[in-house]
Amino acid sequence: MDDATLARAFDPFFTTKEAGSGSGLGLPMVQGFAVQSGGVVQIQTRLGEGTRVEVWLPRAAEAPAVRASSHRSDVIGSQSAAQILLCDDDPDVRRILGEVLQTEGYVLHLANGPSATFQILEGTAEIDLLIVDYAMPEMNGLELIREACQRRPSLKTLLITGDVGALSGGISRVPLLPKPFGPTELAQRVSGILAL
Repeated sequence: MDDATLARAFDPFFTTKEAGSGSGLGLPMVQGFAVQSGGVVQIQTRLGEGTRVEVWLPRAAEAPAVRASSHRSDVIGSQSAAQILLCDDDPDVRRILGEVLQTEGYVLHLANGPSATFQILEGTAEIDLLIVDYAMPEMNGLELIREACQRRPSLKTLLITGDVGALSGGISRVPLLPKPFGPTELAQRVSGILAL
């Protein structure tokens, strides 16, 4: 990595890949996992020679628990957990946020826009939380939340955006998570909303 890339390596949503070519695991999530586990992440890199990423974790006191799970392509996670519907038109952001939520053990339904979100809401009895990006085609995230809550008045919601200034009104009753945020911030915000 060059110095500029190394300086941003742990920034949420930072990638050097072109749009649509995937995002991998994401160093911010690796760092978040390591820190939450009491460990650290170290990067050694030389431009043109390669990069070495080391994750140092404390030794576990117990053997790991083994869980079997079945997956559908649009549902990720444990069926006993809260069900989250995540709507974002960017596939890389969906993947990164989805991996964070999956790590937390949530059942995850993925939607690439408002139309897919409404289809999932109509076809799925239990959705505990709707997480929506603000800037999307068809309608913005705030409009999507308003319509979804008209269909399901008890639906809990979370709006994520990189431009809080664009939200000129109607945001006071909608939980908001400004970008950029890390995995820990997302996990804490989601668990806080679900606990209400």
